Amino acid sequence: MGVLKVSSLCFLLIMPLLLTSGVFAGTVRTEGCGDTFFSRTYKSLFCRKGPCREHCDNEGADGGYCIFFYLFVRCICNEKCSSK
Repeated sequence: MGVLKVSSLCFLLIMPLLLTSGVFAGTVRTEGCGDTFFSRTYKSLFCRKGPCREHCDNEGADGGYCIFFYLFVRCICNEKCSSK
């Protein structure tokens, strides 16, 4: 019975790592043509949509949005798509 509790607890602790594995590499592949990345200039503890978008635009990205990342809310920027 104790083994079942420990294995369930380990699974619950590892699950967030499996769900956010692309975030650890610094970029996350999206459905669109560009990548996403953490804002390098917006370092607030709690993300707000307006300032996040402004910082992402200043970094050369195509807007941004806030996501819940572990205990914090982080700003994610959308990389601009190259028009060819």
